[in-house]
Amino acid sequence: FASSCKDALNTEPLNAASAGKFYVDEASAKQVLMGVYQGATGGNNGNGFTTYKGSFWMDLASDNAVNVLGLNTDYCNLSNGSLSPNNQIVTNFWAGGYNKIMLANDFLENIAKMPVGSITEAVRSRFTAEARFLRAIEYFYLGQFYGSVPLVTKLLSVKEANSVTKATKAQIEDFVRQEL
Repeated sequence: FASSCKDALNTEPLNAASAGKFYVDEASAKQVLMGVYQGATGGNNGNGFTTYKGSFWMDLASDNAVNVLGLNTDYCNLSNGSLSPNNQIVTNFWAGGYNKIMLANDFLENIAKMPVGSITEAVRSRFTAEARFLRAIEYFYLGQFYGSVPLVTKLLSVKEANSVTKATKAQIEDFVRQEL
């Protein structure tokens, strides 16, 4: 009876695709890359730097757009220059940026592990360059908006994630130039 439970307890996560079973050919790698492109929109209401809404929110911080939604909104704080760190839009830009960076890091680690013959080297190189660009543009915006930010270029364990330190704005700018 005890051995019958053994298999039930050793299941793979049912809420996510396993990298080892997903990165099997060029088409699957392309699907994951498209997810990196869309990364900032998932779970953050589309408020990432590189989303349509993100462009609109940034216009509110200039004279290109005007808030008509009322005085007690996060949008008002964007348009009147009274932003604070707890503004939900600011929080979403941060979370959306790091979500896309995490997806790009995951993609870069896994596409490098794909066996020879499962993807051509030309396509692997192009997909890798696209993911590096997507990661770089997020770091560009993070550096411009926040200055010193954590520079994460690989997937992190929980322990590593809890000990990440900030890179200087100059280090972020150097990293962006290297990625491009």
